[in-house]
Amino acid sequence: TNLNLGRNYIGASGGVAIGKSLETNSSLITLNLGCNEIGDDGAIAIGNSIRGNKKCALVTLDLVHTKIGAQGGIAIANALKENNSLVTLILDGNDIGPGGTERI
Repeated sequence: TNLNLGRNYIGASGGVAIGKSLETNSSLITLNLGCNEIGDDGAIAIGNSIRGNKKCALVTLDLVHTKIGAQGGIAIANALKENNSLVTLILDGNDIGPGGTERI
């Protein structure tokens, strides 16, 4: 299953809601949230969800230009330590900075 929500004016609260829905999702393979404004709060929620969901099937996560900073980048990096399904992660156009980048 693929879900393209790019350019839908999704903010931080929407990102948090999407993260919450990923806690139990086992069928979504591709999620595109590019060009939204989920920020660190949304990235943290998504990272925590894909880290904690052992049945996560997400293979591609597109977070291009989503206003993610260092804290969001670190949350995504922490998720990658425990998530075995994610193969493609797109983070272009964010301000993750050196601290977040090193963790990823």
